[in-house]
Amino acid sequence: MSKNRLATNSSHVDSDKSLLGKLLVASPRVPMGFAHGRTVVLVLQDSDEGIFGVVLNRPATPDMLLAWQQLADQPTFAAERLVSGGPVQGPVLALHSKQELAEVEIQGGLFVSVQQNAIERLSELELSEENSAFRIVLGAVNWESGKLQHELDQGSWFVVDGDPSLVFSDPTKLWERSVRQYGADSIRSLTGISQFPADPLLN
Repeated sequence: MSKNRLATNSSHVDSDKSLLGKLLVASPRVPMGFAHGRTVVLVLQDSDEGIFGVVLNRPATPDMLLAWQQLADQPTFAAERLVSGGPVQGPVLALHSKQELAEVEIQGGLFVSVQQNAIERLSELELSEENSAFRIVLGAVNWESGKLQHELDQGSWFVVDGDPSLVFSDPTKLWERSVRQYGADSIRSLTGISQFPADPLLN
């Protein structure tokens, strides 16, 4: 994936139907044993060629942790900040909230960097900022044009806004939070109650 790839096809960004910046949340109907069971995917590109995104709630494998250590030439700073983005190989990318280090803005407060120097600087910040909003993603997922729509039509995925508060939340609880967010959004749409809390547990 390149910077240009993320930035192309701005017409899709402006379209109401664009999935750019959205979270694809696996429906509870999908068994956990399936490849995308309880998976949450952040969409980074929605174009005529298809959909490209990264899984947010799959921990990095030991091989990935080792690869990151070798790439960064430093000990792994926080294993929970490294995630397995999917089976498609590609360059390491960082999701973060630092506008000054951004190469692409996915939506307000959510940025992507793929250049090594930017990722190294973000890693240094991570060492000094315990609660910084930051993920390093190794791997990706994609769908050819029309294939994801078929899965959406079958009810395999929910679509939720990729708010940074969700994207950077605890990966082990992200699927459950995203499903609750979808439920809250559905109730807002049906009732017109705009202040319904995103997470009922916050009541």
